[in-house]
Amino acid sequence: MKPILLLLSLMSFICVSAHANSDTPVTAIERHFSHTWEQEIGYTQVVRVGPWLMLSGVTAPGNDMAEQLNRVYGNIEKLL
Repeated sequence: MKPILLLLSLMSFICVSAHANSDTPVTAIERHFSHTWEQEIGYTQVVRVGPWLMLSGVTAPGNDMAEQLNRVYGNIEKLL
């Protein structure tokens, strides 16, 4: 196993173990699916955990970086 994968696995285990042993109440995780295929493969671009909103994998096509960035911001605006 590559060292980085081992390190990431260990960090995940420590985080889960630390949370499981804490007295902090568990916050529900809400997943918001933008497309039907997201739920089919177990992926979502938007996850809300308590007051936190996490976005992942927001991309957009375009002829140049400026156009792509404007489209990405537009897609994020739709997600919010």
